[in-house]
Amino acid sequence: MLSSSSVACIIVNYNGFAKTLACLDALSSMPVLPHSICAVDNGSRSGESDMLLRAWTELCRQRKLEPPVVCQPKPNTRLRGGLFLPLAQNMGFAAGNNAALRMLLTEPDCQAFWLLNNDALPQPDALEALVRRMNQRPDAGMAGSSLIRARDSLLQTAAGVTLNPLTGITRYVLDGMPPAKISECDERTIEGKLAAITAASCLVNRAALEHVGLMDESFFLYFEDVDWSLRFRKAGYALAWAKGSMVVHEEGGSIPGNDNAESVLNYTALVDYLSYRNRLRLMLAHYPLGVPTTLLSFLYAICKRFLRGEPKKALRVAKTIRSALCNEQGKPNTYKV
Repeated sequence: MLSSSSVACIIVNYNGFAKTLACLDALSSMPVLPHSICAVDNGSRSGESDMLLRAWTELCRQRKLEPPVVCQPKPNTRLRGGLFLPLAQNMGFAAGNNAALRMLLTEPDCQAFWLLNNDALPQPDALEALVRRMNQRPDAGMAGSSLIRARDSLLQTAAGVTLNPLTGITRYVLDGMPPAKISECDERTIEGKLAAITAASCLVNRAALEHVGLMDESFFLYFEDVDWSLRFRKAGYALAWAKGSMVVHEEGGSIPGNDNAESVLNYTALVDYLSYRNRLRLMLAHYPLGVPTTLLSFLYAICKRFLRGEPKKALRVAKTIRSALCNEQGKPNTYKV
C-alpha cells in the first residue's frame, strides 16, 4: 500500500520566489511529511536560486527540519528530505519536472511522485487524501486534487479537464462549484468525465510512470499535462479524483512576475502562441481526425481578432498553425522567456 512517507513532491520554480516559499512552508507544516520535497529552480534570473535556497534553509531551521541538500541532475547524495535542484536554463515546465523525476527514480523508496505548482497551497491532509484515493483505485496511474481558486474560494476543477476531440478545447470539471458541495459528488462519476489531470496537483504512480514515460518536453509550456494524461489512458491506466485533497490554487500565479509593460506584452504573446501551437500539436498526436475542425476553430479566432481591430493577435494565431504543422517543438525563439 502506498503511504505519504513514500511520496516525493516536486515543485518547479521560475522567478516565483515568494510563491514557491509559501508552498514549501505549507508542505513543511503537514502532519505527515513526504519522503522528499524537491524544489527545482528552472533557470530563474540571477540571484533567485541562491535567495530561494537561503530562505528554504531558514524555514527548515524554524521548523526544526534538516536543511535542504543541493543536488545535481545525477546526484551522489541522499535523496530524502529537502532537495534543491538548480537548472542552468529554463527549458520548460515539463523539463523542470522531468529533471527531478529522473533523479528521484534512482531512489527505490519513492513509490509515487506528487507534482505541485509553486502557486498552490495544499491543505494539511491534501497528500494523505491523494494517497488514500490512489490506494482505493489500484488501476489509476494518476490522481488529482480538488483545486480551489484563491481569488473567489470556489472550485477551479475536480482533478482535471474534459477535452473536445473535435477542437482540442479543454474545460475544467465542476468549475465554480462551492467547496461545501464537493462531498456530495460521486468520485467514480466525476472520474469518468476526466480526460486529463492538471499538473497543478497530480500524484503519479511510480510503476505507471516507468511504463508510460516522462512528460513530453517538446511542449515547453501548456498542454504537456494533457498529453501526459492521454498517454496514461492509452496505456490502460485510469485517472482518479481525490475529492478530499484540497489545494488552494492561484490561477496563473506560476507565471513569473514582470517588471515593465514590454515584458508583460512579451509574456502574454508567448502564452497565447504556445496555447494555440500546443493545442494543435496535441490534436495531431492524439486526435488526428479532429485536426480539420480544430483548424476551423483557429480560423474563427483569427477572424474575431481582426474584427476587434487586433491584427497582431490574429497573425499570431495564424503563425501557430504554421509552427505546429512544421512540427516546431520546445522553447520558441519568437518571444522572450
